[in-house]
Amino acid sequence: MQIKDAIASVNETQMADCASVAKRAFSAGVYWSNKMDECTNPEDKTKYNENSIENYSYAIKNDESHGEIWYNLGNSYYFKNDFENAENAYDNSIEENRLQDDNSRSLAYFNLGNTYFMLGKDNYEKACRSYDEAI
Repeated sequence: MQIKDAIASVNETQMADCASVAKRAFSAGVYWSNKMDECTNPEDKTKYNENSIENYSYAIKNDESHGEIWYNLGNSYYFKNDFENAENAYDNSIEENRLQDDNSRSLAYFNLGNTYFMLGKDNYEKACRSYDEAI
């Protein structure tokens, strides 16, 4: 085996490992998000949401190409009223066609519009454009 073949093999293995780690972290984030949705205690909801943010963020560090991870991270930040980070996450979910289907992109644009609305008057025009994209 030549050096460049060995390097290519290692890189493929590392990429597969990163994708696997990202998938597990994403699954953990979804678990905590679902647990938060089922919970009625506000303190527990906050704790579960923080766990989901931590897992989605870890997933993104290992594989930032999946729009669903960015989208779910945006939802978690939105729930936390951290609208600046929600905006960034929704933007990243839409960027480079990371979301695979029209319904998912529409939801991301709709949530981005809601985020702009929550950011205040200076962002209402952006909100309208995002809502238009959602339709």
